[in-house]
Amino acid sequence: MDIIRTLDAVTPDQTGSIAAIGNFDGVHLGHRAVIGEAGRLAKESGHKLSVLTFEPHPRAFFQPDGIPFRLTSSQTRAAKLASIGIDLLFELPFDRAFAEITAEDFVDRVLFKELDFAHVVVGYDFNYGHRAVARLRCWSNARALQDEAPPAWTRSTRQTVRCIPRPGRASA
Repeated sequence: MDIIRTLDAVTPDQTGSIAAIGNFDGVHLGHRAVIGEAGRLAKESGHKLSVLTFEPHPRAFFQPDGIPFRLTSSQTRAAKLASIGIDLLFELPFDRAFAEITAEDFVDRVLFKELDFAHVVVGYDFNYGHRAVARLRCWSNARALQDEAPPAWTRSTRQTVRCIPRPGRASA
């Protein structure tokens, strides 16, 4: 598994994957449902499987004096992700500059331009953009992108959401 820690370090052969996006601090059953859906799509389409995550965890960035909550370290997370067959781990630094990226810039620049994801899978509670104002599903509908019905996760009422990033791209 390749681990990429900055957008400047991304090479052309590391773009165009199917990505699961989230913090994945424990790689538990809920996380595995999201990653599993991305893995299914990657296998069907022949794309690499990637995970996009952030370090430090955004909550630790915004609440540095808060109660510790992480389930695993970034090193343990990476080892767990490698063990389940992830090809690429994008572990981007979550700092003040990243926290201030607008929702539109996150999607247009980070997901589309820099990483050129073929397909994105996120959990039901994934928010992004400055002040976490956007949800991929809602924002993608506003941008007239194709949004597919989320498959149910049988162990709870939580769901995963699949979004095809842009019109005109070959569907996964």
